[in-house]
Amino acid sequence: MKKFCEDCKKEIFNHGKSIRCQSCARKHYLKINPMPTGKNAYGYIHGKTHNNKCANCGNHITLNAKLCKPCYNLSKKTGKKYPICLDCNKKLGDYLSKRCKSCAGKRRIMTKKSKDKISEANKGKNNGMYGIPSPQGKKEIYKNIKLRNSWEVKYAQYLDKQNIKWQYESKTFDLCNGTYTPDFYLLETNEYIEIKGYWRKKDKKKYNLFKRKYPEIKISILQEQNLKLLKIL
Repeated sequence: MKKFCEDCKKEIFNHGKSIRCQSCARKHYLKINPMPTGKNAYGYIHGKTHNNKCANCGNHITLNAKLCKPCYNLSKKTGKKYPICLDCNKKLGDYLSKRCKSCAGKRRIMTKKSKDKISEANKGKNNGMYGIPSPQGKKEIYKNIKLRNSWEVKYAQYLDKQNIKWQYESKTFDLCNGTYTPDFYLLETNEYIEIKGYWRKKDKKKYNLFKRKYPEIKISILQEQNLKLLKIL
């Protein structure tokens, strides 16, 4: 059964024995129990209205208190009356922050520069993985050799059927700022074979750099169409 407010005639959805909505019930309560004023007011102390503020931050606090709760806890732990920036000793308004906005911004710039310096220092021959083929992506195993994908496994099986001797990632070539390691090396033809499914920009750039630096080395790219023509896929 629907219930309606006695004052505003709106439908009441809350349960219980209420005969008014929340807003009308609040107004009705204040009408019956008005807030005390003058000397009877809750904030009236010694002839003045209570408007007590924290001595440090200026926030409104309870009666007879000198500091708000965060300022009190801070003074109890560290002996400081208010939070101070770790770099410039400037007074902070936020108790959760350790540095002011300007110092925090400078710190972010410094950390970014230091990260850039570290990444620059680890580039090229200074990198610990320089000259070592990346072990990532090697999931397929054939003849106790870890290959990167099923296409490479099928190509290795094709070479074995044709009685062609091969080696996997046998040599790594220096490219000044990096290295390049072709997938297969065919001993009889002295040729390198690269199996490619999808050409990423980074891989294509590295391959073109290798071709420019080592024009005398024979290398071929076998993609999906080439593998299908050889009936490997």
